[in-house]
Amino acid sequence: MSENKLWNDILRARDELKLKLHLAGMDARDAFEKLDTRIEKLSQEAETKAGKLGDQITDEVRTTLGELEVELKRIREKIDAKQKS
Repeated sequence: MSENKLWNDILRARDELKLKLHLAGMDARDAFEKLDTRIEKLSQEAETKAGKLGDQITDEVRTTLGELEVELKRIREKIDAKQKS
């Protein structure tokens, strides 16, 4: 999966989760807020480094994207479980 597609998937998942959070418990909201802060920080860092890196994606960014994807899935599962109960 390309990093650009993964990044777009992460942003889309974040937006979807924002819409579902009003039905979720406080623990899901807290987890989302922490994750959202990380995504915003990464986005700002990417903009700052874009000119220097060009199309090159560092291992650190790739690792962070993977971590964000896992965390988004975990929060989505928590929200879905809460909605089913």
